[in-house]
Amino acid sequence: MSVVIERELVDEALRAMLAGGAGDTFAVGLNDLPAGTKYALILPMPTGRAGFGPPLTAPESLAGLEYDVVSVGTDNRQAAWVADQVRAILTDRDAHGVLTTGLTIGDHYCMEREQVGPPGAVQLIEGVYQAHDTYMVTVGRS
Repeated sequence: MSVVIERELVDEALRAMLAGGAGDTFAVGLNDLPAGTKYALILPMPTGRAGFGPPLTAPESLAGLEYDVVSVGTDNRQAAWVADQVRAILTDRDAHGVLTTGLTIGDHYCMEREQVGPPGAVQLIEGVYQAHDTYMVTVGRS
């Protein structure tokens, strides 16, 4: 029996979790730019880009989904601060190694969230200070 991972549910759950962790400190968007000058933009990446995990429909029970998160600020310092906050919300763990921020995804469950590669440096691209970081969310469905 194959398991189908509903990507849209995971994408929206990740956006909601990040927005909840950010509170009023910065805006969070999924595929579309949020309002404001300080924000994080979540861009789902094509499955299998890094060669990890099964396709979205697979007999295995887990899939690795990658996201490019663009952290934006009005200057270099602010963009770096947003990137640090995103990293903390998505990957911080307690003393027992448990992720400190829960990810609720309906009947899906999150096995792991991790940053892929080193933190991205802030760059000035077309007048916008931004840092790009890639994250992997490993999910399953019961």
